[in-house]
Amino acid sequence: ICQFHRYNGCINGAATRGLMMAEFSLLLALVEATSSHLASATDIVSLCQWLIQHNLQDESLSVESLAQEVDCTPNHLSKIFHKKTGDRITERINRLRIQNASDALRWTRLSIKAIAAGCGYSGANYFCRIFRQATGRTPQSYRHEFQRESSEETEQPGVVSSAGTR
Repeated sequence: ICQFHRYNGCINGAATRGLMMAEFSLLLALVEATSSHLASATDIVSLCQWLIQHNLQDESLSVESLAQEVDCTPNHLSKIFHKKTGDRITERINRLRIQNASDALRWTRLSIKAIAAGCGYSGANYFCRIFRQATGRTPQSYRHEFQRESSEETEQPGVVSSAGTR
């Protein structure tokens, strides 16, 4: 809507107002619908999964903080999350954080401390311990192994076909 208005506010003024009214109507319907009935377990789990994905870098992300966000008890949230997904919330958080850290170790030159902070770990030592438990390697050895494998792939000569030469 902002881009549409910025493009030519005078000409698009009526259309911008119409779009804004439609957005507000949708928001009002959403607020009224959610306040008129309790959220289903699927809605709560979906919201919880979204919150986890978008808040992985937050050190305070926990079952308790998620339960507060979705307005239920930590026990209830843990039970319905596990029932719907087969995962425990803390396991999901740690697995996604380790995946993000692995990607950062492979594709960036950021320090271990910066990666730990960016992935939501309170300190580099704690991150190294959790990473090693999850992968069987320290972050440094993981990065070095990936770099070694990458350099070996680029050093290997391509296969030359002799079919066309006689």
